[in-house]
Amino acid sequence: MQHDQEAFLERLYRENFDKMELYAGAILYDRETAPVAVQDAFLLACQKMDELMKAPDAMVWLKNTVRHTVLHMNRRKSLEKKFMLSIEALPVELSSPASNENALLDQCRSLLPPEDFQLVVSVVVEGVPYKEKAEELGISIWYCYKKVSRILDKLQKELKDEI
Repeated sequence: MQHDQEAFLERLYRENFDKMELYAGAILYDRETAPVAVQDAFLLACQKMDELMKAPDAMVWLKNTVRHTVLHMNRRKSLEKKFMLSIEALPVELSSPASNENALLDQCRSLLPPEDFQLVVSVVVEGVPYKEKAEELGISIWYCYKKVSRILDKLQKELKDEI
């Protein structure tokens, strides 16, 4: 990063962090997670500095980036919640913590083809972003999201049938 870019980003950060934090908190309905979303947005700004510098209005670019970061966080929370609901639907002997987490993963592994199991573990458990996983698999982000959603639906249905 060049010195002028670094100075520009630092000024943008100092002048707008609090505003962006309030904006993210309003969208997330979670003031504690808002700083994380803003930090992630500034990380993206660092990675896409040329795009930010060429933007007609850096503040609008930053606000859109924060909004998309928040939407991504909300999607991830939703998927995690959906996945956790399927775990909570298990019988008590399977849902006890620690030692039975491996049993649950083994059960999920047995219900899914290996590539589907790996996809769900990567995105839901390890937190790999959809964009990164989609690029790795050579598919669109939307297709990756839908595939994970369908796999989770299948797991939830299969696990409920065993109760």
